[in-house]
Amino acid sequence: MASYDLGDVAALGITITNAAGTAQNATSVACTITLPDGTSVTPTVTNSGAGLYDIAYTPTLSGRHVVRWVATGTNASAFTDEFSVRDLTTLPVVSYDMALSHLNIPAASADEDEIRRFIDAAQDLAENYVGAVLGRRTIVETYDGQTDVLRLRSPRAISITTVVESGVTLDSSQYKLDDTGQRLYRLTTSTISASSSFGAYGYWASGVNAVTVTYIAGYTVTPPAVQQGVLEILRHLWQTQRGAATVMNRMGAGDDFYSTPTYSLPRRAMELLDPASLSGIA
Repeated sequence: MASYDLGDVAALGITITNAAGTAQNATSVACTITLPDGTSVTPTVTNSGAGLYDIAYTPTLSGRHVVRWVATGTNASAFTDEFSVRDLTTLPVVSYDMALSHLNIPAASADEDEIRRFIDAAQDLAENYVGAVLGRRTIVETYDGQTDVLRLRSPRAISITTVVESGVTLDSSQYKLDDTGQRLYRLTTSTISASSSFGAYGYWASGVNAVTVTYIAGYTVTPPAVQQGVLEILRHLWQTQRGAATVMNRMGAGDDFYSTPTYSLPRRAMELLDPASLSGIA
C-alpha cells in the first residue's frame, strides 16, 4: 500500500463483492488499524457506494501500520494490508524532487510511492556502508554502565540532547562527546587528578540499562558527494528493476548492468561515500 508523511491523511478503502465478483454491500464493515507501538484504533467507516467502504485516518506515529478490514453478514469477507508513515523530523539525505531530477522523471509521476521506497532503501544501504547516519534524526539509546566510555550505536552524533544516568538527568558539564561523534565520556571530579570543576574522565554508573542518551546524529549540512552517492545507489536500484539492461561485456565497467539482479552498491557510489565513512573504534 502507499506510504505517507507524518500528518498526512491516509485515505484508505476496500471494495466488497458478491460471489459473482460484483461490487455489493455487506451487512457491516469494520476497520482496525494496528499502530507501530502495538495499540489499535477503529476509524469510522463510510459506505460511499455499492460495495465501497472508505476511511480517512491521520497517523500520529511513524512506522508500519497494519490495516484489517472485516465484512460480516451478507458478503462476509476479510482483508489485511499495511501502509508506512515517515517521521518528518527525520531528514533524508536526498529529497523526492532531487530523486526525480536524477532519474529524469517528470514531477507528476505515477511511481511516487515506489520512488520514495527506493530513496529509503538507497539511504539505508549508504548508511550501512559508511557506518554512520547520513541524514539527520533524533535517536534514543540505552546503555549498560560501569564503563569509561559509551560507544554510540548510531554515529555521527552532532549534539547531545539529554543524558539520564540511574534516573538522574545530567548537566551538560558532566559528559563530553568526542570530535568524531562516536564516543560519550563521563566527566567527574572523583579522581585524584580532577580539579574542583568537572574535567576528569570517570566511569558511568554501574547497572544494566543504567544510561539513556538522546542525541541528534547525521550532518548539519550534508556533503554534496554523500548526496550524489545516495542518488547513484537510487539510480542503480531503479534501473536494475526496470527490465531491459545492458549486458556487461569484456570491456564493461563494474557499474554496467546484467539483465539479471546484480550488486546493489555500484562502485561509483562507494567512491563518493568513502570520505564519509567513520573509522572503527576499538
